[in-house]
Amino acid sequence: METSASGASGFHPAQSLPENIRTFCDVLRRSHDFRLGVGEVSDALQALERLGLADPTRFRLGLRSVLCARQEDIGPFDEAFDAFFFPVTGGLPQPQQPPTQPPRPRQSDEPAAQNKDESEVEAPPQDPGEQQHEEEFDAPAAQRSPAEDDPDAPLSEQGLRAQFSAQAGAGEAPSVSGTELEAMLSAASEFINHLRLGHSRRWRPEARGARFDLRRTLRASLSTGGEALGPRWLAHPNHNPRLVLLLDGSRSMEVYTAPILQFAYALSQRSRRVDVFTFSTELRDITAALHPSTTLAARGFALPDLGQAWGGGTRIGECLHSFLREHGQRCLGPETLVIVSSDGLDVGEPEVLGGAMRTLARRSRGIIWLNPLSALPGYAPTARGISAALPYLNRLTHAQTPQEFARLGLR
Repeated sequence: METSASGASGFHPAQSLPENIRTFCDVLRRSHDFRLGVGEVSDALQALERLGLADPTRFRLGLRSVLCARQEDIGPFDEAFDAFFFPVTGGLPQPQQPPTQPPRPRQSDEPAAQNKDESEVEAPPQDPGEQQHEEEFDAPAAQRSPAEDDPDAPLSEQGLRAQFSAQAGAGEAPSVSGTELEAMLSAASEFINHLRLGHSRRWRPEARGARFDLRRTLRASLSTGGEALGPRWLAHPNHNPRLVLLLDGSRSMEVYTAPILQFAYALSQRSRRVDVFTFSTELRDITAALHPSTTLAARGFALPDLGQAWGGGTRIGECLHSFLREHGQRCLGPETLVIVSSDGLDVGEPEVLGGAMRTLARRSRGIIWLNPLSALPGYAPTARGISAALPYLNRLTHAQTPQEFARLGLR
């Protein structure tokens, strides 16, 4: 790690911290096959704004939490981090970078420092972790508050992961809003009434039907002296739908989850054949939590702590496999309609998601995918996650208002 004459640590090789982070991500992507984009670079800079730059250990762990999506990424990350930020013999090659100097710290006594004799300048520390520096750098992402630079300040690693990591995290427990709840309950009733999943293959007794039921007609005639006054009929009844909702609670869906949670609650009040799950990097069944007291529901209520099933990264494929393994036999069948609410921004392997979607489509009546991004003009399902899921969907649409949810049951 380069050190200026004033004793403040610099960053190799670019002029500003954002340029260094962007270049470092390019190295990880090019040399170690990390899947990093603009979003990860932005998250890394936001994390460093919170952590500050005084402690190299916190700096390393903050970047690792954001940029490492898998356990096996940690080793290559540490190797690349040391070579990039703390080069001993030249470090990693950095193409297309201008030969600029490290950023100089803002110090009021800098002119005095320049007048010092070279013998009075302190030698750079041998270990970057032995000395902590209090200066602020000019890079925009390096502005820090005293509390953030305090090494003794409490730092929640879980909270950091919840906000910035693509791998894991646990955010604050969500809540079901009581605003416009009656409108959403009406929308849920309309949705179920319009839902058409086809007819059962079995013949069932019905008031009207296509087949005359001789046996039941003769049995009924015993009460009228043998006169068949009330004929009985058989028909193929409509499927009694079962609904499974899989709700993406990752960070990227934070601004879209309130309506779908309220819709899930409304469906659970209108039908007993509803199962609701949330997922982020883990899966959690919240069906029982959606049945609070009537008084509590009217003014809104908070769900229990969902752990890593809410507020972290996105592992859609792995969470769907968990659902199939743990709940598939109970929840899926020819009468089950699956509703997935997600933006499809998955950090897992698309083959895993594609395999889970293929099994889910085969064992259910159909799949509706609610993607809030599809409401944007010019949207195209080109993200890796949604592209892998697209061949197995009956519908790809969006819904945020009670009226839009009510129309989901219409073809």
